[in-house]
Amino acid sequence: MSPVPRLKDLSQAAPSSASNVTLHHNTKRMNLNPFHYLTLPLKKNWSTVAPGLDKYNHIARTIAILLGGLGVIVMLDQHKWNFPRWPWAKDGKNNPKPSFTHENELYTVDELAEKKLMEMLKEVKAMEAGEEITAGEELPYFDSEEDVVEKEAEEEFLEDAGAGVDDIVEEMEMNEDFLD
Repeated sequence: MSPVPRLKDLSQAAPSSASNVTLHHNTKRMNLNPFHYLTLPLKKNWSTVAPGLDKYNHIARTIAILLGGLGVIVMLDQHKWNFPRWPWAKDGKNNPKPSFTHENELYTVDELAEKKLMEMLKEVKAMEAGEEITAGEELPYFDSEEDVVEKEAEEEFLEDAGAGVDDIVEEMEMNEDFLD
């Protein structure tokens, strides 16, 4: 059976004073919302239901405020009466370190800034003293112990090699003089 009533049923249900008004055939549709029929008893008796519902809302609101205040007091007690900090503020700094550092990243931003400032200071001191600035000279602050040992070994090797090359050049010159 269709939920839409037939037109002749509507014309019979219409009052006699409104018989000259034509009724649209969809004016008496069945409501397909299931909650409509479940809530009809509340809608029909709203004058008796509304005061009870208002009283329940008032009591529930008061209990929620009291429980929220109790929760704040318990939280403050657990944190020794200090407000909890954000996770990145545990170190007490305003700019936290990143949680991920790429393996190719050798220095942090702060270290790079300090290195650049030291280079600029070195240039200023060199300009004041009139000395030349050698390019590629690293600051000892950023060299690790392994790098320092490697640099010393390389410098020693180059000195030895330079001395050995000088000896070979002298021998070659002596051989040329001898052959002439």
